[in-house]
Amino acid sequence: MGKQKLTLKEKILFGGVALVLVACVVGVILCRTGFMSAWLAGDDYHDLAGLEGVEVPATDTAPALGDITIDTTGMDKDDAYAYAYSLSMAPDRYAGQTVRVTGVFSHANEGGYDQVVVLDEDGCCSAGVEFVLPDGVERPSTGQKITVTGVLQLYEEDGLAYGHLVSCELEEA
Repeated sequence: MGKQKLTLKEKILFGGVALVLVACVVGVILCRTGFMSAWLAGDDYHDLAGLEGVEVPATDTAPALGDITIDTTGMDKDDAYAYAYSLSMAPDRYAGQTVRVTGVFSHANEGGYDQVVVLDEDGCCSAGVEFVLPDGVERPSTGQKITVTGVLQLYEEDGLAYGHLVSCELEEA
């Protein structure tokens, strides 16, 4: 019994399926590495590797909320995710700006960080924007949908610069 040859129609069908599978794998890899979100936010991926050398201004007081300069609440999920990723990976670009982000609440660990986590449209990628819970405000439940408005402030930990939202207002979303 000899090998059966594929028709032209079958070759095109199999080639198309293989191409779609390769595109999906490449998309997942780009999403998981953060390259796609950096590109969507207009950032150069190689610039997001670290924040060594970023000067963190010393401040004893939290800045007052100003006009909102970045509001992800009206964006589609992919754009909101791209901004959240950029805010967390390159906070020096947004220092001093008033930001409004909607996502789900997460607390890293005891004594850790509070953050609002933003998912992309497919739900395969997420980025957290850290914030300082205001005094007297009860910590939301993990997974609760919230909107946080605050001023992005740089801080230093272990010689690296990070950003978190301060002077925050929290709302259930």
